[in-house]
Amino acid sequence: MTEKAPKPPTASPYATGGGGTVLEHRYGAILLTHLLTGDPVPMLGADATPVSVRFQASPFSPVDDLLVLGQTPDGGRRQVSVGVRRAPSFVASDTPAVALLTSYLRVVAAYWEEVRTGRWRLGLAVVSPNPAVRQVVELAEIARSTPDEAAFRAEVERPGRTNQGTRDRLRHLDALVQSAGAESGAESGVDAGELTWRWLSAVYLAELRLEGPDDTDRTTAVSRLRSATREGTAAAADALFSRLAELTGRYAPAGAEVTESVLRRDLSGTALARLPTHARAWAVLDGLAARLRSRTGFRLADRTGQLELGRADAREALVGEMTTVASGLESLVVVGEPDVGKSALTLRAAEWLEATGVMVTSLGLRDLPSTTVEVEALLGGGLDAVLGGTATGSGRLLVIDGAESVLEGRGALLTDMATAALRAGLGVVAVTRRDGAGAVADALGPRKKPRSLPRRSSR
Repeated sequence: MTEKAPKPPTASPYATGGGGTVLEHRYGAILLTHLLTGDPVPMLGADATPVSVRFQASPFSPVDDLLVLGQTPDGGRRQVSVGVRRAPSFVASDTPAVALLTSYLRVVAAYWEEVRTGRWRLGLAVVSPNPAVRQVVELAEIARSTPDEAAFRAEVERPGRTNQGTRDRLRHLDALVQSAGAESGAESGVDAGELTWRWLSAVYLAELRLEGPDDTDRTTAVSRLRSATREGTAAAADALFSRLAELTGRYAPAGAEVTESVLRRDLSGTALARLPTHARAWAVLDGLAARLRSRTGFRLADRTGQLELGRADAREALVGEMTTVASGLESLVVVGEPDVGKSALTLRAAEWLEATGVMVTSLGLRDLPSTTVEVEALLGGGLDAVLGGTATGSGRLLVIDGAESVLEGRGALLTDMATAALRAGLGVVAVTRRDGAGAVADALGPRKKPRSLPRRSSR
């Protein structure tokens, strides 16, 4: 990666003596595991649920390696801008450290209110062990516990509070900040000593164990990923982490913003469990699927008993159509007259696909509230997040029965559900009476033109 120009103000990790692509990609893969499991990212805070990871985030943050966004319990957002460096020495002569601090100081000078209120944190990830960084960690803890620069410096100098090495480290940091402030222009209107305290109060540091014989962080991540796989085994989790590392190699050069839904879509073909943070939604969706199946007639009565609806040719044709939809992220409309068995045929085809590894979410449109806002309240989350968090396999489908209820005012809801599903990587199958086919096609929209099955295949 080539060195960036002074404007816009960013510090390239590769041009300024950064950690290099390997370390950054490995740490990026660690962050992606948090998206899949919903576990907190330490730098972001234990109370924040990770929402997205942006790679090479220079358009959004002067610290341009990684930007992690999370949601806090109050419904707000918190972000941490992370620089990845292998071994910063944090001495006055450390030129790469000046470049690194330049990007940090632009944040604490220009966005101090967001930093002060805890909405914007700064992060630094380095290779372990690093004695200089551990001294910076000690100083950062003191800075966060004091209300201003004067109180911070008094606490550092208080007898018994710090050792000589830590106090010397602060003097090196003051010199580095002085140089970085002059280079960035951040010192304009803000004293260099104040900038040192601001940076220390905002920065959270992590020592990475991802290289050489100590790859403890990778092992921990693999252990965490077991709950994200459908198999629940260490082998499956290890394979998943390797896949995340591959994706990181693609995301970083593209400067991608990766959400949990995007990540699951890009992991198509990998057997992932449902995202555990949406437990309420899964209970609701399981209940809707059971309700749909309980009222769908799969058998016809005659004098001798019950006959299973056959129509093997029709089911085989429908399976083929639905397989295409599941793998190609398209929409399909299954059309038929009332009481001809189109719902039963579709659900049987869905069962067959599930046996081959396709993950199917099925529900009746009439069983839902009439508006998207009400549905999201019922599920306890947005449609994008919930559908994106469904289990993955060789494909994913959302089967919506009774889609003709768009004639009763549910057209906008069907549109929102289909849009969210397709965006999250699920194909959509809508089952409707013939008189509702046109309205269903309109609700699904021109973006993905529905394909009606021949009349014989939908009966």
